[in-house]
Amino acid sequence: MTRFLVFVLLMIFCATPVSATENERASEWKLAIEKKLQQDASVDFEDMPLLDCVEFLSKMYEIPILLDPMYREEEGGLGVSLKLKGIRLKDVLSILCSLKGVVLKIACGSVVLARVERAASLPRTVPSFGSGAGKGLQKKLATLRSNLEFKDCPLKVVVKSYNEILDSSIVVSPRLGKKKVTFFLKDFRVDQGLALLAWGVEGRVEYRHSVIQVIPVQ
Repeated sequence: MTRFLVFVLLMIFCATPVSATENERASEWKLAIEKKLQQDASVDFEDMPLLDCVEFLSKMYEIPILLDPMYREEEGGLGVSLKLKGIRLKDVLSILCSLKGVVLKIACGSVVLARVERAASLPRTVPSFGSGAGKGLQKKLATLRSNLEFKDCPLKVVVKSYNEILDSSIVVSPRLGKKKVTFFLKDFRVDQGLALLAWGVEGRVEYRHSVIQVIPVQ
C-alpha cells in the first residue's frame, strides 16, 4: 500500500557563521558523517525492503541516509535478511549495498545509496545562484536547517511546504512535480535538501528570473 506524507519541516538558524566558505562547511559536514559511520551498530532484518532498512538505520543512529528515490526493488526480489551485532555502521551499509546492487556515496550532507549509474550524477556541491539577490538568497538557505520526514510524496507537495515556511518562491516543472520522493533528513541544510530533492527526480536547481526553479536535467 502506498504510504503518503509524514512531513515535518522546522526551520532554525544554524550555528555556522554566514561568512564560512562552502569548502569549510563541506569539510564540517563530511567529518560529522564520517564520525557517525564509525559508531557500532546492530541490526536484525528479516525479509525487509531496503527502504525500510535505510529508514531504521537513519533514525536509530541519527544520520542522514537517502535511498535514491529512483531505486526500485527487482520484480519478485527478496527483502533484506541480515543479523549483525557490534560492527561499524559503515560496514553494515556496505553489506546492504552488496546485497542490493547499490553503492554508497556521501554528497550534499547525506549518505546516499544508489545504483552506480545514478550515483555518478549526484550533485557535488549546492547550485550557485550567482550574484546580487541570488547570492543573498543562497546564503540564507545555507544558514537554515530543516527536519524532513516524508514517504512517497509528490515533489510539488514537498516544495509547497518549503515555500510556505521559507516565504519564498520555488517553482517545480510540471514534468517533475508528480514524481514521488522519500526522505528521512533531520537537522539538514535547506540548500542541500533542495539539491538532493532535485537529483532524486532527475532534475536540477537553478535560480532564474528571481525564482528558484527545479527543472529537468537537459
